[in-house]
Amino acid sequence: MEAIKEYKNDAGLLKLKVKEEEGNIVVDWEGESTDDNPAKYLEPVFNEIFADVSRNYIVNIGKLKYMNSGTMTPLITLLKRMTQGTGSFIIKYDAKIKWQELSFDALILFQTEDERINIIGE
Repeated sequence: MEAIKEYKNDAGLLKLKVKEEEGNIVVDWEGESTDDNPAKYLEPVFNEIFADVSRNYIVNIGKLKYMNSGTMTPLITLLKRMTQGTGSFIIKYDAKIKWQELSFDALILFQTEDERINIIGE
């Protein structure tokens, strides 16, 4: 399915493509997150995309080429917010890419026993 909406950071290096598939809001990340302060861009975008914490979301990070450590802060803030909701929130990353494995494996502490919040390496 084609993206409903696409977001790009000021440098145009990071793209978030949002679409709806089978009742899930799917957010595909592409490019690179290299901004000095990625939260300045990501937090307002996240507030728009993930406004309804009762929805089901799938975030695909696998096509992301690079992400600086500053990108983790808004992701962690988002994960904390999603744990308060009733919907599901799944992050999928490419476990074959070393930096993705290291970055996202550390987020498993946010997983819930009912797998409503889940971090999955594929």
